[in-house]
Amino acid sequence: MGIHNAGPTLPLNPDRHAQFKEKARDGIDAGEAIDASLSARSSAQMPGVDDVFEVENKGKKVRFAQLALTETSKLPENSGEYSKRDLVQGTTMTIDDYDTQDLDDGLSFRKNDDGSMTVGVSVADVAAWVRPGSALDHAARKRVNSQYIHDMVVPMLPLPLSEDLLSLHGGQRRLAKTVEMTFSPDGELLGTDIQRTVFYNANRLNTGDAEKIRQSDYHGHQDLKGVLNQMCHLAAKIKSQGQSGEKDSLGVKRMLETFITQSCKALGHELAEAGISTSYRNQVEKNSKSTYDAEPLGHASVGAEAYVQWTSPIRRYADLDVHRAMGRLIDGKGPREGRVRELDQQMRHTQLERANKGPGKSYRFVDLLVDTMKANQVDSK
Repeated sequence: MGIHNAGPTLPLNPDRHAQFKEKARDGIDAGEAIDASLSARSSAQMPGVDDVFEVENKGKKVRFAQLALTETSKLPENSGEYSKRDLVQGTTMTIDDYDTQDLDDGLSFRKNDDGSMTVGVSVADVAAWVRPGSALDHAARKRVNSQYIHDMVVPMLPLPLSEDLLSLHGGQRRLAKTVEMTFSPDGELLGTDIQRTVFYNANRLNTGDAEKIRQSDYHGHQDLKGVLNQMCHLAAKIKSQGQSGEKDSLGVKRMLETFITQSCKALGHELAEAGISTSYRNQVEKNSKSTYDAEPLGHASVGAEAYVQWTSPIRRYADLDVHRAMGRLIDGKGPREGRVRELDQQMRHTQLERANKGPGKSYRFVDLLVDTMKANQVDSK
């Protein structure tokens, strides 16, 4: 890995921090959505009513704490961070369903002079905006994931973040973290580089259109067609490593899945090598249920000794946890030490237990939260 710029510093407002801690001690989770369901109960019937604000989402009400929304409104002030980072190089794109609004991840591709190919997986840098111990962080942690209910989304983060400031929209620059992987023409991984970046999405594609471009003779898409075909051929080489009867190419969807998986394996390896505790995704035996744990135990289905999921931090809190661990990796900080490390692991184990059980499980750990916030005042990155 190269030398990378430090992330943005977003110190908590001291008055707001004190208010949050006071309410936490009183048993009111000020950073939490008081009611993330689609309940029609009036605000007057709900605890912590003064802290609640309703947000319209496709005609439905989604509740976020006012402190979280106040923090959201101030986040664009962090725009100076863009000038500190390098722009992702090569042909860039996102490939999603046509109606996806929260675009977490994108791809980049470039062919090198020596014949090798570099594929980058870039993911919205949610950790640059949502700081540990903030009201936004607490709201996201209590939700665990975005929840998809019929024709609407109950988002983990407020919509101005999840569908705008963080989302990798076409023709827009966004703060990102990038795992770049360089492969030989035969699909052998030659090297990995992990860094903070700015991602400019030059091609906003849905899966169906990307496949049509790859297979067709559409005028105006020849360059993109060539890139997509090279990526699909390379993905087939990667999938066939050590196997007989290799395929010449994969479809766009399988290609995307291949490079996402490769980035998860590469990042998991680097984090484990550095001894950094994070939300590892483990599966000890094939076809068994995979679970989160703070230490790497291996993932049988993907053949990795250490594996993380990191490409959905807008809608999955465990992925945001991985992004924060990436920050320590990029900055060369290694694992936390002493009491800070102990608190960090306790909080993570509690959160991962909840994530393993799924959304809607209630845990109260106010004392631990306050202690962790104190620790984060000393070591918050």
